[in-house]
Amino acid sequence: MKRLFSLALALCFVFSAYPAAAEPIRAQSRAVYNGHIPEPVTLTYPKDVPGLQRAGALPPAYTSAAVTPVRSQGDDNGTCWAFSAIAAVESNLVKTGAAIDPSLSVLHMAYATSDRNGNTSHGFYRTPDDGGNRFMASAYLMRGYLHGTVDETRDPYKEYETKLIPANRALSVTQEKERNYTVKNILFLGGENKSDISRDKLKEALMTYGEVPCSMYMEGRYYGEDYNAYYYDGREESNHAVTLVGWDDDFSRSKFNTSRRPSRDGAWLAKNTWGTEWGDYGFFWISYEDTGAPVLPWVVDGVDTYNPDAVVYEHDPHGTGGYLTYTNTSTAYGANVFTVNGGDQVLEQVRFCLLDANTTVSIYIDPHYTGWLDLGAAQQVMNQNKFTYPGWYTFDFTGIELTGSQFAVIIEYSVSNGEVGIPIDMGGSIFTPTLVRNVSFTSYNGIDWDLETEENINIKAVTVPKAAKIPGPPEKPEPSEEAAPNLDAADDWAHGHINEAYNKGFIPEDLQNVYKAQITRGEFVTLAMRWLSYQTGLTTDDLVAGFAKFPDRSFTDTDDPVILAAARLDITAGTGNDQFGVNGTFDRQQAAVMLTKVFIILGYEIGTEEDFGFADLETAETWAQNAINFVGNKEAMSGKGGGRFAPWDTFQRQESIIVFNKMG
Repeated sequence: MKRLFSLALALCFVFSAYPAAAEPIRAQSRAVYNGHIPEPVTLTYPKDVPGLQRAGALPPAYTSAAVTPVRSQGDDNGTCWAFSAIAAVESNLVKTGAAIDPSLSVLHMAYATSDRNGNTSHGFYRTPDDGGNRFMASAYLMRGYLHGTVDETRDPYKEYETKLIPANRALSVTQEKERNYTVKNILFLGGENKSDISRDKLKEALMTYGEVPCSMYMEGRYYGEDYNAYYYDGREESNHAVTLVGWDDDFSRSKFNTSRRPSRDGAWLAKNTWGTEWGDYGFFWISYEDTGAPVLPWVVDGVDTYNPDAVVYEHDPHGTGGYLTYTNTSTAYGANVFTVNGGDQVLEQVRFCLLDANTTVSIYIDPHYTGWLDLGAAQQVMNQNKFTYPGWYTFDFTGIELTGSQFAVIIEYSVSNGEVGIPIDMGGSIFTPTLVRNVSFTSYNGIDWDLETEENINIKAVTVPKAAKIPGPPEKPEPSEEAAPNLDAADDWAHGHINEAYNKGFIPEDLQNVYKAQITRGEFVTLAMRWLSYQTGLTTDDLVAGFAKFPDRSFTDTDDPVILAAARLDITAGTGNDQFGVNGTFDRQQAAVMLTKVFIILGYEIGTEEDFGFADLETAETWAQNAINFVGNKEAMSGKGGGRFAPWDTFQRQESIIVFNKMG
């Protein structure tokens, strides 16, 4: 079966914008909004997206509560693409409650993706003030070398709001910056055609993920200062990147320039990258009928705290530059072989790129690769999961111990119609020639493999140091029948469970009163740690020594060693800005997420969970829905009547005690 090497026509535009040699060039002139460049690949987009998750709940006007501050790229720097990408990460942190006021470095992204005086070292053939796109942003956010994110205070942009970013910064300065977050998933919602995604689906993305980066054609004469309204009706290619933060279906068409007005009302609210002195304190409106916006929309779906102990294995630091296909088949296989980098390691994540909509994926792991790829001998960790949108995805699974000097990750890609593309990194053009030989393979049937000599597959693997095995539960003495104190402060239906938990010894003394009170973050974490010690027979120190995922953690609002231990175990990440929020409120969906992390410590595998059937699941935050299904399926948390989970309801002390007591 003949193998084809395929690149989209869009790639020719990238070739025309960059030299083939390693010597970078600087644009002769640049408008402030000339910061977006064409993408290297043309993607396919879903035509059969399921109905709205928020069906019937799309308001006529909406502004996201997860909007981060307006910033300025400066007059001469083509960094709008990086500002919009960083805004997406910050907004998702706020949206998911992982941080309150995050501020991440745009400058680090600009340098990490650029050539520095001929020293590209996984940068692109570009200077740090040149333009970019979501493919370059994704390469930075998903890779293991020179990746982000970095706190703004560690690599500040401020001085370059008034001057050009210099090209001659030492590579070591970029390398040494301390990272703080790792992006989980990146969804490419649409392409250059506005018809790739419906207006309702774009609204839904805004409500679900936070700010939505997108591209547009920007030229001053189409902007009306009176109402900060923009309407373009031409056919020029995108040259600027912004983020969508809201909409208004009733925004009047009369508010646009008199020389050019849309035929109907309605507009997107967008955040620009030109500082607060422009527009409405940095915001402006884009007509629904604008022909150049919003295009190329994408979102960040989930952000984790950076784990310095994790090792990211990859051969594709530039992300995606093209794809390979086999003729006459809708299924193909890609594989990367990696050499273990010292010490006993456990494989816990696979990151991969998809270029086709509605791709079904299966993942296989060979923890002891000996020179051939064999699906039958490999461990399957994902079985036919379907992904609606193109983009980058991270799959977590129960750790697999690496038992050889090399290991292999194999992905089966399948589409229902047409030929499936295997995403690749490749040398040449805007990419630095960093090809790794004899490590990437493709196949049309999973049996006969072709060694790829001119490209590497977009498959990454993430390992952590091997931890001690969870011991079985110790022999526990029969609980006495002593009554817990202050039971008159609990509902009658809770007395039995509270008594049992009290006699098991895991109710902290501070929680042995006012049982109907809403439990705080600090109280819940302390209860969880006490229960873990009861369940495993290990002290807090022993738990940290055996299962900590992070090094020493600190918060500015608490030095409680139990809370710090829970943070090291990844039961909690705090609320952002180095704060834990010890006295903060706590709802049922947050409880579900923390309970799920406790189950992970006990060795449970958390995948994409089967829908438990809670009638109000879709009203929960997206980041909590899988955990809610998990605790429902494990019967750790029950509903609140009428088949509801009630994710936003408060979680009481007595409810928390009952949940842990039911768990054993």
